[in-house]
Amino acid sequence: MNFNEYIIDQDDYEFFDSLPKDEKILFLYDLICDDVYGIGSINSIPEDTTQDLNEPTKNIKDELPKVVAKSINEFSKVNILVIDNNIILNSDSKKYINEVIHDMINDGCILSKYVLSKKSLLIFKQQKYCQAYSIIGKEAKICKN
Repeated sequence: MNFNEYIIDQDDYEFFDSLPKDEKILFLYDLICDDVYGIGSINSIPEDTTQDLNEPTKNIKDELPKVVAKSINEFSKVNILVIDNNIILNSDSKKYINEVIHDMINDGCILSKYVLSKKSLLIFKQQKYCQAYSIIGKEAKICKN
């Protein structure tokens, strides 16, 4: 893949230039995906995966505890597990969890805290403290001034 092959017109460049830094990479990703897979490829399912969808799959409930256990690094201050729009934070210090949440809010994340069920806590609580949040949306960063 050669980025020199991608040519965009002046209007698209002005739009790209006006984007925030974190969204510029998404613009390039969309440009490449549209070129390689066709327009609207994000919603299409490749033909070769349809056979896999019909085959029996392992029970996700059996695999989830293994995945969560592998995601924990005991030397990290905070372990973060992201599942869809949900964030599960594990730490031995409530202070570090609060710092992560404050950083996310300052970066413009709109979060809603939710309580894990006892069954979910058995899976997700790997350290002393475990908190779960839903990401409701993302806005501009909050200015501390």
